[in-house]
Amino acid sequence: VNMGRGTITGLVFDNSGQIVRDALVYIDNGPETYTNSTGSFTLANAGGGTQRVYVQAIQDGVVHEGESDALVNDGEISRTVNITI
Repeated sequence: VNMGRGTITGLVFDNSGQIVRDALVYIDNGPETYTNSTGSFTLANAGGGTQRVYVQAIQDGVVHEGESDALVNDGEISRTVNITI
């Protein structure tokens, strides 16, 4: 079954609910990007099926990490996932 490819978009927040800028966002064997000034990201051309989205950010010298699953269905333009680190 060809799961196709799609785009995963979302926002990254810290544990106090504030947006996180310049966080690395990536999936295994796929695209990577950084969050912009509003904490949002777009991973274009992500493989179909369940993709684990990873986030890594350094705030005040401390590395924070988070992850979430996104299911990309065949022909789906975008799947939104918000991640708290």
